[in-house]
Amino acid sequence: MNSMLWRTVLGTFAGYAAIFVWTVLTFTLWWWVLGQEMAFHPGTAEVTGAWLAGTLPLNLVGAVLGGWVAARVGGRPASRPAVVSLLLVLVILGVWMAITQTTASDEAVVAIDPASDLSPFEAAAVAIQPLWISWVLPALGGLGVWMGGVLGHPRPEAGPTERP
Repeated sequence: MNSMLWRTVLGTFAGYAAIFVWTVLTFTLWWWVLGQEMAFHPGTAEVTGAWLAGTLPLNLVGAVLGGWVAARVGGRPASRPAVVSLLLVLVILGVWMAITQTTASDEAVVAIDPASDLSPFEAAAVAIQPLWISWVLPALGGLGVWMGGVLGHPRPEAGPTERP
């Protein structure tokens, strides 16, 4: 395989890994800041507006970070393909997840004992978000990756300048 292809693949994986790490860390911190009482509607696993108000910007910043990392790892001339491939991965996975949620049978809302103290990972496993969020996230991720790719696109190296 040629160098450009390797840099594209590595840039895509590195960008996705950056998004993953960002999301796990920041969503965990946001869970601890809000607490179960403010993240979920009382007695259910339906997320609140306060949860969404924090996570939507965190998703966008994570996508920008991922696009930036993909562009930097991709380097010249592979930065654009790395960013585009990461963008496609996020949009395709996001749309697939949105379709899955849209076509899923109406599941009963998960009841949660207010006295239980869920860990961030347990909360993520049972959380129920509004359907519209599932359709906004792929667009938000694609926009963020593109923005990060533009910010992280390596500039051509300046050669020596000649003076008259």
